[in-house]
Amino acid sequence: MTMRRFFVPREAFSEEHVVITASDAHHIRNVLRLECGDRTRVFDGSGLEYIATISSMTDTRVELRLGEKISSVEESPLRLSIGQALLKARKMDFIVQKMTELGVFALYPFTCERAIPTGDMKKMSHKKERWEKIAVEAAKQCNRHILPVIHDIQDMTSTLADCQKNDLKIMLWEKVSDNNLKRVLTQAPATERVCALIGPEGGFSAREAEEAVRAGFIPVGLGRRVLRAETATLAIISIIQYELDHI
Repeated sequence: MTMRRFFVPREAFSEEHVVITASDAHHIRNVLRLECGDRTRVFDGSGLEYIATISSMTDTRVELRLGEKISSVEESPLRLSIGQALLKARKMDFIVQKMTELGVFALYPFTCERAIPTGDMKKMSHKKERWEKIAVEAAKQCNRHILPVIHDIQDMTSTLADCQKNDLKIMLWEKVSDNNLKRVLTQAPATERVCALIGPEGGFSAREAEEAVRAGFIPVGLGRRVLRAETATLAIISIIQYELDHI
């Protein structure tokens, strides 16, 4: 039987014990029906993971004794960041789940002219919290030890500024008809920090594309077909990882 994995914030760890609370504690006791003496795995999202043994539990609190430290599966040296224009809720959820599985380092969700309306700041905060929970569940499923960094939703100009630290910056734009992504990747100098910018369902406006180019982003295409935004995101993640030998 596969040992269950649980994400636990770093502050819940002590030298010899870890404490699980809230919904996960309820799940352990009342859904999984684990008991004292049962073993599970706990990780903190930064690379630390242990096999732990349940030592005590209530409906709202489970304490585990830390045992063997598990060697982390080595993360790719490629630090791939995705700047993603906001899509409809389920599509963004899907992207967060899959980018976690594929090993993306960071997500920069942003607004732009043709992106979906964001609502007020309170609702945007709730979106980020939801995506962080989805990333945790995806990491638990795919055995990833490190969680992707999910940044606050901001406008496109701010995202372009935040992505300046990357060595290679590309922008997926349907106006580029030829598949020049391979050429851009193979001709780029060795790099460990790459950012890919993907637009909304309606694509970037000409003004936005010009702004991205001025910020150092190279426009690239994926061929003659126009892909759905979420398909384009997964395609470009996979292509970048393959071409840079980090998949």
